[in-house]
Amino acid sequence: MIYDRITLPVNEIPKFWLNILPSLPEPLPDPIPKIGEKPCREKVLKMFESSWTKEALWQEYAPVARVRVPDEVLEYYIRVGRPTPLYRARRLEEYLRTPARIYFKREDTLPTGSFKLNTIIPQIYYAKKEGFEFIVSSTGAGQTGSAVAAVARAMGFKAKIFMVRSKYKSAPLRGTFMKLCGAEFTPSPSPETEIGRKYYSVNPEHPGDLEICAKEAAEWAQKSKFKTYVVKGSFFNFVVLHQTIIGLEVKKQLEIIDETPDVLIGCVGAGSNFLGLTLPFVHDVIKGKENYKFIAVRSDVCAPEINGEYRYDLLAPDTEGPLYKMYTLGVTTEVPPIIAEGLRHHFSSPILSYLVNKKIVKVVAYKEKEALKAGALVTGLENFIPAAESSYAIKAAIDEALKAKETGEEKVIVANISGNGFLDLAGYAQVLKLEK
Repeated sequence: MIYDRITLPVNEIPKFWLNILPSLPEPLPDPIPKIGEKPCREKVLKMFESSWTKEALWQEYAPVARVRVPDEVLEYYIRVGRPTPLYRARRLEEYLRTPARIYFKREDTLPTGSFKLNTIIPQIYYAKKEGFEFIVSSTGAGQTGSAVAAVARAMGFKAKIFMVRSKYKSAPLRGTFMKLCGAEFTPSPSPETEIGRKYYSVNPEHPGDLEICAKEAAEWAQKSKFKTYVVKGSFFNFVVLHQTIIGLEVKKQLEIIDETPDVLIGCVGAGSNFLGLTLPFVHDVIKGKENYKFIAVRSDVCAPEINGEYRYDLLAPDTEGPLYKMYTLGVTTEVPPIIAEGLRHHFSSPILSYLVNKKIVKVVAYKEKEALKAGALVTGLENFIPAAESSYAIKAAIDEALKAKETGEEKVIVANISGNGFLDLAGYAQVLKLEK
């Protein structure tokens, strides 16, 4: 029997998220509250008390291996289309003439166009349960912002979204989507905050970046007259926890067709979609049960695991803390805008950094054009448009399939399609010179 679309019935949706922290060979290094101080997670969490939920504060360093998904969150997951399908990319395999079997986990099928709903739904659910009155978020590529705008509206919140200006200019319909959902929308840097004015006053067309954007959202929340929850899109442990729904589903889907993965691949900005796919499998590797290969895929303009250092660093410039131990290019490093804005981070998350440092995860980097060419190839062969970020994962999957062609090995390759690329079409056209 041919399996090209592997689905799970809704009653098979995972009921628990996987927490990798208790399984790590060594404890994850604690963050440092401020420059010059010693590591202390308790002090850092206290810094977040006003803008995080109590549940997020607990989940950030939860001592348990599994965290139950609330029934209301499960219902919302099902409503938006979880479990998402796993697709066999058979036409791509035939085109490459590879003996490898390539599977794509299709997070792009979710209604806001990306995997971000997996964490935005529980974050806003907990915010409502704990009495927050307003939602604010930063967004780079617009995937987090789109999810926040939609879920906030559905749960009865007003939302404010700051979006990196360079990405807004290349994909303005992201802003339109957020406005359609009733969110207030502002390109960043903006004149609305002190940190934004620092850049905006010098150059109103400053391209911005995720760090400036996040600082604007945090400052806006601090000065708001409402009890405001600041949504987190990728970096933190509790966000990674929520994303493990991806890999837990993939495990069940592969069991249905009696497949065992050899290689698991995802694109990386801070790391949450990659970790969401891989951590359930990383857990098995750490326990000595399996020997999977994990490939995290970067943009060549921003690959801290390759070109940076594993050390403590700030998340944003002009701050005193907190500092996290992570791979970093340096907080003051200016990274040029790219179409795949979600990959433009000067750092990677503490969990991903730890796994790379322990050589559990391998990191590769590609130039923008070669990645988007891979995305364009899949668009024609498999008839879906991957987000610009996801095209990097596809490029790595193709390279692994070609290696299998050389060796004759029937490898099983799984890649996460983190988002939909309809709103990236202008970027594809620009980079691949599709317009005359």
